[in-house]
Amino acid sequence: REPSPAQAFDDAHLEPDIQAALDALAPEFRAAIVLCDIEGLSYEEIAATLGVKLGTVRSRIHRGRAQLREALDHRAPRNTQLPPTVIRGEEV
Repeated sequence: REPSPAQAFDDAHLEPDIQAALDALAPEFRAAIVLCDIEGLSYEEIAATLGVKLGTVRSRIHRGRAQLREALDHRAPRNTQLPPTVIRGEEV
């Protein structure tokens, strides 16, 4: 089934929206998010790569994801019937 014109427009603008949201993050949050969610590194690997404690990595990822959720909220469907999604134990 072909996407509606509105869906096609939204899909075409998803990547720039995500990039803008990532660019708006503080560098320490962006680095942790990119290493975890894009590069697929474990929290332990991120801690070693960035030279910070594991708790710092967890905090940065949690806070960075919260900021991304807020920045991308305008793209979320408005159906309140859907249950929350959980990624790596964190509700999104």
